Amino acid sequence: MLGFFRDVSKLRSVLYFKKKGGLLMYDFFLSHSSKNKELAKIIYYTSLANGLSVWYDERYLKPGNHLRESIKRGIQESAGYLLLCSQEALESKWVPVEIELAKDKKSRDPNFVLTVVLLDDSQPPEWLMKYKYIKWNREDEPGSTLELISHLTGKEPVTTITRSEDDLFGIILATTTLTGAYL
Repeated sequence: MLGFFRDVSKLRSVLYFKKKGGLLMYDFFLSHSSKNKELAKIIYYTSLANGLSVWYDERYLKPGNHLRESIKRGIQESAGYLLLCSQEALESKWVPVEIELAKDKKSRDPNFVLTVVLLDDSQPPEWLMKYKYIKWNREDEPGSTLELISHLTGKEPVTTITRSEDDLFGIILATTTLTGAYL
């Protein structure tokens, strides 16, 4: 019956997951600055590889979409909000808007999970720092990725996606690393 779906991403985009009494399409909304895009891609693909559904701008924002309404809908349809917090993110045009939309959803939904990943010494809004945060270790990016995915899933990650050292063209080459667990 599902043979017409040629890839998992199309299938995932039409499925809804029942979470805590409401219909939610995504496990989390991934908020980041375009200056942190490479890291956001790694987190996005690693999350997908570990069974999480993620609202990610490159995947869901299409030409002609109303940006604020699309972002608002993405946050409303998510069980959580993941902020890749950097000075660039806090100074960007859209991340502060996303933070306020997430704050609004949290005020109405106590089950909405807020996760902050500190990429540098920037200070997110004070109200957001009362939630557990993860300090990103740039020296051990695979380890930080594993810690984040473990936090998001509540179990050991199955795979991680890392940057390749053989990046000849300035493109992130995704490699999958088994961590001892199996699907």
